[in-house]
Order: sequence, then structure tokens, then C-alpha cells
Amino acid sequence: MTASSVPVAAAAVGPAARVVRAPSVRVRFWREPEFWLTLLLVCGIYFTRPATLTLRGEETRWAEVAREMIESGDWIVPREQGDVFPNRPPLANWCIAWSMLLFGNDGALAVRLPSLLATLLTTLLIYVCGRTFLERFGAFTAAIGYATMGQVLQLGRHAETESLFTLLTSGALLGWLACYLQNRRPWVTWSVGYALAALAALTKGPQGPIYFVGSTWLFLWCYDRSFLRQRGQLVGLAVFAAIVAAWQIPYMLATDLTSTAMIWGAESLNRFTRGSAGKVVRHALAFPWEVLHCTLPWSGVLVCFCDRSLRARLEAAKRPAQFLALSALLCLVPLLLAHAAQTRYFMPLYPCIALLGGTAAQLALAAEAGAVARRIWRAALLAGCAIALVVTVYFAWQSSGLTHWIPKSTNPSGAQSFGVVTLLLLATVAVCLCCRWAMRRLDKPDSLRASATAAYVLAVFYGLSYTVAGVNSLAAYSFDIRADVRRTLALVPGEAKLVSFVPVSHLFTYHLAGMGPRRVELVATPTPASAGTADWEYFCFNSAAGEPSPLPLPFAWEQVGVVTIDRNRYDRPRSFVVIGRKLAPSSNSPEVDAWRESSPVVRPEALEAAAPTTKRS
Repeated sequence: MTASSVPVAAAAVGPAARVVRAPSVRVRFWREPEFWLTLLLVCGIYFTRPATLTLRGEETRWAEVAREMIESGDWIVPREQGDVFPNRPPLANWCIAWSMLLFGNDGALAVRLPSLLATLLTTLLIYVCGRTFLERFGAFTAAIGYATMGQVLQLGRHAETESLFTLLTSGALLGWLACYLQNRRPWVTWSVGYALAALAALTKGPQGPIYFVGSTWLFLWCYDRSFLRQRGQLVGLAVFAAIVAAWQIPYMLATDLTSTAMIWGAESLNRFTRGSAGKVVRHALAFPWEVLHCTLPWSGVLVCFCDRSLRARLEAAKRPAQFLALSALLCLVPLLLAHAAQTRYFMPLYPCIALLGGTAAQLALAAEAGAVARRIWRAALLAGCAIALVVTVYFAWQSSGLTHWIPKSTNPSGAQSFGVVTLLLLATVAVCLCCRWAMRRLDKPDSLRASATAAYVLAVFYGLSYTVAGVNSLAAYSFDIRADVRRTLALVPGEAKLVSFVPVSHLFTYHLAGMGPRRVELVATPTPASAGTADWEYFCFNSAAGEPSPLPLPFAWEQVGVVTIDRNRYDRPRSFVVIGRKLAPSSNSPEVDAWRESSPVVRPEALEAAAPTTKRS
């Protein structure tokens, strides 16, 4: 795997020298084996066993909103149980809905396909953008590094919005950078960036455009102010406005200003409020280390930039590296101030970190690289071997039956079959031998080929261990509520209407709709006068063990059944949807008055008696 040089031309533009590719030179990346090896790696990791895990977390929420779009024919206003759901713009829901229509069902594969494709396209984007300023080795290392970062392996295969948002936000940043480096016309450069930033806004709100505008403007203010003043940016802004307005105007006409404000800012603002100064300081100190942890093992290569001689040899990669570093640091600032921010909110900048890592790896293996940089790369390979060994030892120990020596916890069980443990052991041996061979070739002419092979073998191991052993562990720990839903439905007559007075768990409504035409209709909370004349008999509400119903109920009722809605298996269930039936007494009877005085408490023992299958092992 030899590296080909990337010819560049330098042109003085504005107050600083702008490094651009010679217009006549175009890299045919689709002819490079590294591009196809990257494609093979991502398909092998993410498109293998995509439906093994049950839908978890917020996946069923986005799937249920998408299903309601299909059933109602309203693709403008996201709705949950028929009510406006102003949580975030609908692009991610559109993608899931299109996938459902393509597959003809609402199964896990159909729901997750948009995220899988987004992860694949983001990885290939990193390689293509990297080839505008890096050699094949650097771009290849960056791409496979992103695909096998710890948090990407976890979120890249789930139907959350992070994967699509990462594709569009990083696409805006890297697409703009690639056009800028290739000396494209300013209106083309800005249109590419603003168009993808607009799609990112339609996915998760204002974060995408803020990241894009802040990063590009700060970079150009520091290094190329004349490009910032180009009229072509007005074309990009017009493209951005047209894309957003195509959805925003119909949405605002169908709802109101309050819903419009909520869908753009409510969720983001909540991350900055209700936090003490101490919480903010503790979060700001811990968050960068959490990000580095989530991007392991590849973020460790960034230590190479500590070598001053390596930074001095950036040359053609200097401006791109500055743009990537500024983007990552600038977008990190608001997340440091938001005490409730999670590391996945920084995931759109992981491609920038990956490309910085690829740049460092390429310079560390250059012929003129210093001893410090080579030692850091050697340490990175050793760390990769150590991580592989730790992963294998963990799963082997979990599978040995010796875990009864430690206190029981709620962490996922890592017990695997004998075949899986054997596969991991053989893969670890292969990783160690390959890395040892690569370290011995660091001073040889084929050092790039050897190091690229070792990096690819490490990436294959990380992907293999998560796709096989990691998914097995999560599948054993996850709780599938479908049996509880099916059993409880048998207790409710098929023609009976089922209602709720406040939104009920999306996990319940999604699986309920998947088992037939029944839906949970959201109705106004009844009054003592209206309860007796309502056209429904069965209702449901969310509850936690030992807690009262969320609303005072102005009628007598009995508990029909419960459905456990825990994400994971626990010794005792924690969260439920309770199914109740309204009793016959009139609304002004003493019995009803007694129920109004005190909301009935759902007891854990009552739940277990009504649903004996809810207890988990």
C-alpha cells in the first residue's frame, strides 16, 4: 500500500498564503484500493446484524413519529399520538419513513437503515476530503479511525439522529474545506457548505449552521479575510434560506409561533439551564476527557502534534489542520458551558478529529520524521494491541463462569459462546503479530504499507469485537417488551378504544401499532361530569413502581394489566405502562369522590401479580 504524493500549488490570497490544489490535478479516489477497503470495512461492521438488538432508547420515538407521518399523510408537522411534537425538525423522521415505505414494514432494519447509510457516507466523505491534502495513508487512517471509534461503533448503528446529523454537519465543514482547497469558485464553495448546513438544521436544529458559520468565519478571519468577503457567500446564504424555508413556512402556517420557537430552540436551551456554577465547572473539566475516551483508540495519535518538528513539517496540510483544529475547539466551547451536554453532541466533530489523527500519523511516518513522532506512533500500535488484549480477556473471563466472585451489577453480561471467545483469541494473536511486524518495519522503505496494514487489522478487530461480542452482550441485557404488549392486549377487547390523557411511552405505542390497527388516542383529561359520558372505557398511563398515577382520575377504575417499558433487564421492573378500565359508578358517587382525593398508587407487588412475566433475571 504505497503512498502517492498530492501535488499542490500555493497562491497568496488575502493576508495569508492560501494553499490550494492545482486546478488541473484531480485525485481519482475510486481507483484507490484504500477507498474500497474502507467501504468493505464499514459494510462488514455496520450492515452485519443490524436488527439483532431490539429498538432501544429514543429509536422508537423517531420511528413512531415517522409512522404517523405515513399514516396521516402530513409530512410537515411531526406528531406524537396525533399531537404536535415540537422537539426537532423532521428530516430524520422523513428518512426513517422513506425507509419504512421502501421495506414495506416498520422493523428494526427499516428504522435503522438511514443511520447505517449515514455512517457509511460519513466514513467515505472523510477519505475523499482527506485526499485533497493528505496522501493515501493519512486519508485511509482517518477514515477507518472514525468508523471504529468507540462511540461511533455504538451510535452509528442505531436509529438516533446523531449519525445523520454528523453526516450533514461534517459534510458542510469538510465539503466546504475540500472546495476551498481545490480553488473552486466561491459561490460553489459556499453553496455546498450552506446547503448541507441547512439540511443539518432540518435534522437537529440550529447547532449545524452555528458550527458551520462559526468554524468557517473564524478560519477565514484568521487566514483569508478576502474570501470571507466574497459575494459568492450571498449565493450560499440564499441556498440555505431556500432549503430551510421550504419546510419552515408550511410548518409555521400549520402550527403557531410557539411551536416554531420550541422546535428550533427548546431542547438546546434546556442543556444550559437549571445547572449550578459547580455543575458547570465540573462538567467543563471532565467533558474533554470524556470526548477523548469516546474517540479511543484513534484519538491517542493526536499526541504526535506535541512534537514541534512534526508541526513544522505540516506544509500543504497546515491550513487544513488549522481549520480542523479551530472547528473542533470552537464547537467544543458551548458544550463545555452546557452542564447537561453529552459526548454524543460532539459527534459531528469526530470526523475533524479523525482527519487530524490521519494527518499526525502520516507525518509521523514520513521519511524525515523525528524519533519522537515515530516513538509516539509505535506507542499507538502498542496501545492498540493492549486494548485488543483487554477486550479479549474481559469477554473470556465473563464467559468462564467466574463472575460470581464479584458483586452482582446491572452492567451488560459479557458471557459469550466458546466459538466467539476462540475467534476473539485468534483475532488478538493476529493483531499483536501484525503490529509487531509493522513496528519492526518503521525504518524500512515499506513502513507506510506495514503501518497501514496494522491499522486496518486493528480496525477490523474493534469492529468485529463490537459487532459480535458487544452486540451479543447488549442483546442479552436488553429487554424486549413485545411479549408484554401482546399478553396485555389480549386482556383488552379488540373493538375497545384505548386512550391516554398525557403522552404515553413511545416504546409502548410503537410496538402496539406494530401488532395491529389499534392506536392510543390522546384525549383531554376527563372531568367528573364528562367521565361518565366518555366514549372510551380503557385507558393507559406511564408509571414507575410505587409512584401514583400522573393525574388525579375523577372516576373509579380497575387495573387490567401492565407492560414493562424498561430499556434493560432488571431484577425488579422499574417503569411501566398501566392499562386501566373505567368502572360503571356515576361521576357523583361517593366512591368517585374518594378516588379524586387520592390518586391510586401502583404497587410493585400488584404489578408483578398482574404481569408475572415482568420479573427479569
